[in-house]
Amino acid sequence: MAKSHQATVLSLLEFPHHNLLEIKVDDLEAINYAAGKYIIVNSGMNPGLDKLHKRAYTLMPIDADRFYLAAARVDNGFGSHYINSLKVSDRIEFSGCWGKFTLDESVDSISVVCSDTGITAGMGLLSSQNLKDATCQIYWLRERDRFLSDSFVLEHLQKWASHLEIIDIPAIDNETSRQDLFQSFDVKSLRGQHHFLAGDGLMVTSLREKLEQNTVDPANIKQEIFFRKPPKT
Repeated sequence: MAKSHQATVLSLLEFPHHNLLEIKVDDLEAINYAAGKYIIVNSGMNPGLDKLHKRAYTLMPIDADRFYLAAARVDNGFGSHYINSLKVSDRIEFSGCWGKFTLDESVDSISVVCSDTGITAGMGLLSSQNLKDATCQIYWLRERDRFLSDSFVLEHLQKWASHLEIIDIPAIDNETSRQDLFQSFDVKSLRGQHHFLAGDGLMVTSLREKLEQNTVDPANIKQEIFFRKPPKT
């Protein structure tokens, strides 16, 4: 069983569709944090399923032991409602850190494409010390005013990104229009040595296929699918 850790909510910032939490981890060394990794939050007992409810959320670093944590409100989403109900001084139980959305060594350049809430993975990744002198492209494909504000994302990413672009996309439930937009994305504009994809599974799978068709080494593509995972074959 994964070891449990604790964090405290220090402050929160309210957005129209969610809260942005500032949390402080009790023991940073114990969680083995690396930029781009996520934690699994214990949201408590879900009465509908009669079991503990746990969901993954990416940590966005502020400084040594403080992080931002956010979850878009989802109808009937037990975990997202839990995160957005937390108040200052509340305690959070979690396990981790987990994930492979990280840089294992210094690189010259990376390209990052995130959709929707996947921007949290991009923001976590770009805090990596391995990117100190790297060229970073980042694209955020999002439905306007549904998650973090554009101004917040721009403020926190401009210091790392050599190119930062925010692109309007259709609503999450409009799969056909989304798929058309993802298919039209020009992967030739992605000039990074390594590629990182995070967010809607439609976007991740579509862009990964196009990158591989353009002779990008699959070993140089990392991904985190936040929702709409394709069925296993």
